[in-house]
Amino acid sequence: MVRTVTVRMSKGAGLPSGVPDVLGLALRIPDAAEPGKVVDLLLSTAGSGRLTRWLPLPRRDWSRGAFYSSMMPFRTAEGLQWMAAVLEPGSIPPGRLTEALPFVVDLRLAGSRSRWRAWGRLVVTTRLPDQEIRFDPILNAHPQLVPAPRVLSWLRKQAYAGSRQGARGLPNGR
Repeated sequence: MVRTVTVRMSKGAGLPSGVPDVLGLALRIPDAAEPGKVVDLLLSTAGSGRLTRWLPLPRRDWSRGAFYSSMMPFRTAEGLQWMAAVLEPGSIPPGRLTEALPFVVDLRLAGSRSRWRAWGRLVVTTRLPDQEIRFDPILNAHPQLVPAPRVLSWLRKQAYAGSRQGARGLPNGR
């Protein structure tokens, strides 16, 4: 199936080019759960092993050796599943993200005890005009992907609620 998605790549701390930072890859998938609704998935550079996929890993380079993970698993009908993305090695020259189009993103899934397996492929072809797009994996979650463990999921919900409130310029009334 071919689908148009929105991809945003970002730096966690916004550090200068060449300085290691946790890199982010956000995906907005229209009509993934139901018509007219979007699903947002957020991935960050992390390890690829069973133990290290939970850990943020600062990287210097968007593509060379960078592995983007959901870090938290999702409860699915098949059990716990992690999502990941790997950019084609060398597809984005260091410090030149905006000049790298097109580039390929391979999507992967893994269970608690299974290896990563292919899930899909994105070809990023067009740079959108600079605009503020707020990805929200809580409000725009797929109903069949329930973040786990529950305590971290609860903390994440609280953090995103605070972020939404701050984005509206409202004082935090807690």
